[in-house]
Amino acid sequence: MRDVLTVEDVVVERGGVRVLDGVSAQFLPGRCTAVAGPSGAGKSTLLRLLDRLDEPTSGRILLQGRPLPSYDVLEVRRRVGLVQQVPVLLGETVLADLRVGRPALTEDEAVTLLGRAGLSDQPLDRRTESLSGGEAQRLCLARALAVRPEVLLLDE
Repeated sequence: MRDVLTVEDVVVERGGVRVLDGVSAQFLPGRCTAVAGPSGAGKSTLLRLLDRLDEPTSGRILLQGRPLPSYDVLEVRRRVGLVQQVPVLLGETVLADLRVGRPALTEDEAVTLLGRAGLSDQPLDRRTESLSGGEAQRLCLARALAVRPEVLLLDE
């Protein structure tokens, strides 16, 4: 079974402080993997590396055996979905937000995605600014699922 993502001896330094120190991991297809640790241990940093929002100081990350930097960033973001700890909404309405990564998304598909994310009662024309924090995070999950990623990263 070939790894989807492989992390090899990754180090991340910020301001002379090692946030990650020699991390290695393999993420297999069809599996759910949890990364646990205390606050400040580098869990969010690792997820940001896997989605190419950050680059490691040293070591390498492979996507299906190929170094992550060899891919176009947008391709990585379509293949590796990330729902961050603090939701970032990108559209003015629920439907517009869902269509950010997939502009041709139909309303029926949008309703299905919202249901999968626990938002089945949300109108598609609802303004995103009126969503609660939990609703916003679930909308971000639905938006990530809309592009049908190979890997889904969830930060808490």
